[in-house]
This record gives sequence, C-alpha cells and structure tokens, in this order.
Amino acid sequence: MIIRTIFITLILSLSVVSSAFAFLGSSLPDIAKFNGKNNFRQTVVYIDQSVMREGETSWAKRIATKLEVSLMPAEKVTIMLMDAERYNVKEIWSGAWPGYTAAEVREIKDNRGIGSFFSKDPLDTLTEERAFFKTRLGSSLGQIYSKRDASTNEPKNIMFTLASDEARFNQIGMVTRVILYSDMECEMKVKDLSVDFSNAIFYVFGINSKQLVQKKEWGKTLLSANGLLASFSKDLSLPAGSPQKVYHYSIEYTNLVDNVMLGDMILMVKQDGKMCDSYINMRSVSSPRASLLTGFVDESRENIQVKAKSVGKLTSLVKGEIVELTGKGVLTGFIGHPEFNAENNQPAVFKVTATTQSYR
Repeated sequence: MIIRTIFITLILSLSVVSSAFAFLGSSLPDIAKFNGKNNFRQTVVYIDQSVMREGETSWAKRIATKLEVSLMPAEKVTIMLMDAERYNVKEIWSGAWPGYTAAEVREIKDNRGIGSFFSKDPLDTLTEERAFFKTRLGSSLGQIYSKRDASTNEPKNIMFTLASDEARFNQIGMVTRVILYSDMECEMKVKDLSVDFSNAIFYVFGINSKQLVQKKEWGKTLLSANGLLASFSKDLSLPAGSPQKVYHYSIEYTNLVDNVMLGDMILMVKQDGKMCDSYINMRSVSSPRASLLTGFVDESRENIQVKAKSVGKLTSLVKGEIVELTGKGVLTGFIGHPEFNAENNQPAVFKVTATTQSYR
C-alpha cells in the first residue's frame, strides 16, 4: 500500500509540474533536445522485480540521489524492469541528463546576444530542465512496482536475463555503466551462454550478508562475458562526480614469450584528475584480460601523464599492477609489478605503447 501511494504521489508530482508550466504560459521543458548528444557513456538501471517489498523505497531514493551527482552532460539514462524468472526485461523510461560540456558552455557564452533577443539563454533553463528530468526519473522508478509481473516461483537467472538485453551493451565507442538492484540470489552458472557485455561496468547493490561472500565469483562470471564488476554491496556505491574528459587509446606490449598483446585503454577523468569507470582490455585468443583502473591523469600543454593501478589481473596472475605512461599523441611507459621478478629473473614489467584513438 505504501509503495502504491508513493507511485501515485510521483504521478501527481509530474502532473503538478506540468500544470505549473501551463499556468506560467510556457511549455514543458524540452529535455529531448539532449538525446543523442553524449556518445561517451550511458547508464542503464536494472531493477530486479523479485526484490520489491511493500514499504521499501530506499533503493529508489539512492539511485536518484547517486545519479544526480555522477551523470555526464547529456548522458542517457535508461530504467529497466528485470524479470529474472522469465529471463526478460522491460524498458520503463529513458532520458538524457540536461547539461553542456565545458566547450559547449564557452560557445553559448560567446554567442550570447547574437540573434537571441526572443529566445531563452540555454544556461538559464538548465535548472528547470534538470528538475523536470528528476521528476520523470522518480516517476519511472515508481512505475517499476506497478508494472511488475506476477512471480512464477521459478528459479531466477540474472546472467541469462542480462543476455536477453545484450544489444543495449553493444554501442560502439560508448562505455556502459550498469546499476543493478538485486539480491543476486540465483544460479551463477552460464553454461551454453554466449554473451558479450562489451566491458560494461557493473554496480550491484541490494546484496544481503549471505550473498556478499559471492562477490569474487560474480566478478569472475561477469568477466567471462566481458563485464567488469566495480561494486557488489548492500548499498549503492557509485563514485560522486562526473567525468569531464574521456581518453581512448589503443595499447600494445610484448609479453615474456614474445607474444604481442593488443588492447584498448579507456580513461574517464573527473575535474580533479581522478579516474572513474576506466579500464584496460587486452585481446588475446589464449587468455583475454580486462581490469578496471584506479588512479590519476595529469594533462598539461606538453604531455599527458597517467599513473594508475589495476583492480584485476592484466599482464600477470597478481592484481594491483602499476600502469605509468607519459606522452601526448603517443604515450609510452610500463605496466606490471616492479617489485616482482618474472621467470627469467627480470622485473615483471613490460614496456607499453598507447596511441590516441580519440579525446573528448
């Protein structure tokens, strides 16, 4: 009953917002104009309908709060209802967070006064556009409860359900950030499942104490499908701050047996230079590797300096490898464990070349 009331309240709130704009003689804020303007990252939110409980709404508040402080300008957000018993998902709503990049803001300011006598300044309407976005977001989260299907009481499978939505992950050149609200109480086996999450980064929450011990195994399971587990906890652990710059490099290094390893490095960097949702993916027929990165990027006119550490394994079987690179168009440096020795009694580090593919 409580959740139904909240749902009705959210719908009424949307109606109130619509009426308010009508009263003021203006149309609803045009947030659709931001659609398709950010091809750097998208956020997809999956809500496991089996964890819906009467009176529990903290999950919706956490999602809305965390998104507001971490979205990039014009980043697409999609709200999905997940039915892991039937292995299907249902899109509830999608919209782009109103905002402009630093370059766009400069351009808008430079063009102020040019043919804009009868039009509003785009920067002046951001507050109402963001308020409208948040109202639509809250409404869509409220609809999750009312749109859920009756339980079949069959075992659920998160991996098979996500696989049914695989096409959503395969956006060329775009990082997919996944927020998954679920208790993850289901089978992890993915036998006969062929799916590619395209290095999507998963933030899973709603986990009970019994399932928390499965974090390592879920990390392996997602990695087997080219997914990267960033967080697996009871509460939503989403880094605050949105990326301001995005770097894409192709990387190359030669391993101990003279095999040339090729891959990609995506660096998403916040205003303070700190990385978020960044990773390296190494392509290899025998043992492909991928890992999230933590660290900093320092950019000057002369060069870019990368100092990072891998969360997982890349060139060895030990986590926490150091990545240090310096350069401009082409970065050079090393990756590995300087304090370890390899089989030939040489430091377990490898020279790396990173070539710029794109910079935004």
